[in-house]
Amino acid sequence: MANSMSQCAPLPWQVDHWQRLLNQYQQNHLPHALLLSGHAGTGKRLFAQALAESLLCSQPVDGKACGQCKGCHLLSAGTHPDFIEISTEEKSRVIKVDQIRALKTFCGKTAQLNGYKVIILQPADCLNISSANALLKDLEEPQPNTVFILVSDQPAQIVATIRSRCHQLDFGVPSVGQATQWLAEQGVSNDALAQLLVMADNAPLLALQLHEEQALEKRKTIYRGLAEVQQGKSHPAGVAQSLQEYEPLDVVQWLQVWVADVIKAAQVADEKQLKNQDLAGFLMKTAEQAQLNRLYLYLDSLQQHRQALLSGHNPNKILLLESLLISWAQCFEHH
Repeated sequence: MANSMSQCAPLPWQVDHWQRLLNQYQQNHLPHALLLSGHAGTGKRLFAQALAESLLCSQPVDGKACGQCKGCHLLSAGTHPDFIEISTEEKSRVIKVDQIRALKTFCGKTAQLNGYKVIILQPADCLNISSANALLKDLEEPQPNTVFILVSDQPAQIVATIRSRCHQLDFGVPSVGQATQWLAEQGVSNDALAQLLVMADNAPLLALQLHEEQALEKRKTIYRGLAEVQQGKSHPAGVAQSLQEYEPLDVVQWLQVWVADVIKAAQVADEKQLKNQDLAGFLMKTAEQAQLNRLYLYLDSLQQHRQALLSGHNPNKILLLESLLISWAQCFEHH
């Protein structure tokens, strides 16, 4: 775990969950397996990290890791003998059974620093049937002072037998006020806060990620290209060339958001339901000019492209972008 120790505190909207676990810990009733579930971008992974750091710290302060002891230094350096993190390997979308089987030796040993042993497993919804069955054996026979922390955005994808053996903590999105204050503390400008939170469905860490990826600028470039194609001011081939620096999956996902907004704008007059609220006026005009049935078909095709890209399909980028833009233009052809 290479994250700095400054990140070890739970986030402001996680305090209730944290205090409840701290009380259980102090009463020696800490569950041997936790499932941290809920909306992506709410900080479940940071909570898991903070908990692991606290459990592996020899002298925690108010329940939080001190950052100074041997355990904290080892964990910060990624060399703590009583900590292991399991995730999907590079270019894999599943946690494999061999990764889980390797835990048996770890679980069977006594903690080398005479405290807890901690396993973080995320995303837990990436367990396949074989790896889930292997993990189930470890959860059914809990070892003393060993804590499993499973993290998942989609807990329904985890087999029920594993969910039933975990104490589940559900992480909802914080209030807009909490999220806004936290983002401001991270250096996000007031001008961008509201739109980033809308785009992230009020999930603060996802909003921060979008900010760091300059998503608002990227969005403007893509949507400007769509407008030019729609209005016949630019040819799809030329706009495709201008967008080639972007990842195809990013373009497809931005297109999905845009098309979904145009469909909403055509069906409801409430601009607050649109993801791109700062462009609501333009969206409403776009919706008036579009063929709604073609927009639905286009949205379906975008989902198919997204699934293909997620499964590893590697198309010619320029040809894909040009095809997407031609299909977009066809949504405005009136015969």
